[in-house]
Amino acid sequence: MVGALPRVRRLRPALAVVLATILAAVLAYGLARKGSTDPAVIRRTPDLAGSTLDGRDFRLAGLRGHVVLVNVWASWCGPCREELPLLLDTVRRYAPRGLRAVGVDTRDGRPAARAFLEGSGDGGFPHLFDPDGRLAVELGAFGVPETFLLDRNGVIVRRRVGPLTEEWIEANVLPELAA
Repeated sequence: MVGALPRVRRLRPALAVVLATILAAVLAYGLARKGSTDPAVIRRTPDLAGSTLDGRDFRLAGLRGHVVLVNVWASWCGPCREELPLLLDTVRRYAPRGLRAVGVDTRDGRPAARAFLEGSGDGGFPHLFDPDGRLAVELGAFGVPETFLLDRNGVIVRRRVGPLTEEWIEANVLPELAA
């Protein structure tokens, strides 16, 4: 048995490499599936509330009866900047059918966030100020951008990790609006 101990010690680096490779493969697979729905996040009714970037009080519960996109973003996030025109266009186009949106500006500064929105148009919907990331974590977000689709009862039914796409909107938002 004493002779087996050096063999185990020699196998440790190889075992560490194998485990690291498996972990990297799992992470790569997860990142490749951007836009997939995480079952741990859906079927929850988030109770988001707080102060908006313009200082108003906001409660997500006030939007019950509408389909809602909750978009987690930051002014320093390049993909957030890229997706904003599609988000704004989607909200404008489908608002008559009951679509609403809420932004969650996370881990950002209020002046930078306001400047970002002023430069791109805020879409006329509220943006919660989340400087410490607490609201994003409550939602189940891991980063930016992430978007959560809530049904008319306020329940998360879909989650998009990464920038929104027209395909994701057509496959997820439009059926929810028709329901």
